[in-house]
Amino acid sequence: MFEPVLDVAWPLFNGLAEAKLNGKYGFLDRSMNWIIKPIYDKAEDFGDLIHVELGGHEMYIDRLGSNLNGSAA
Repeated sequence: MFEPVLDVAWPLFNGLAEAKLNGKYGFLDRSMNWIIKPIYDKAEDFGDLIHVELGGHEMYIDRLGSNLNGSAA
């Protein structure tokens, strides 16, 4: 079985690398494990916070993927 091929990946920043798979954004750790699964339409890493967009809704998540806006992601 083949491993998925990333569309693009960026360098590690505070232990996570933003990556795009099948047009969706997520974040990988140093071992190439998905810490935040690639479900987001857009993502921007600000260090402690990550700004994401999902289905037209913008929100902030932490570095483990928990939504900080109080609604389900």
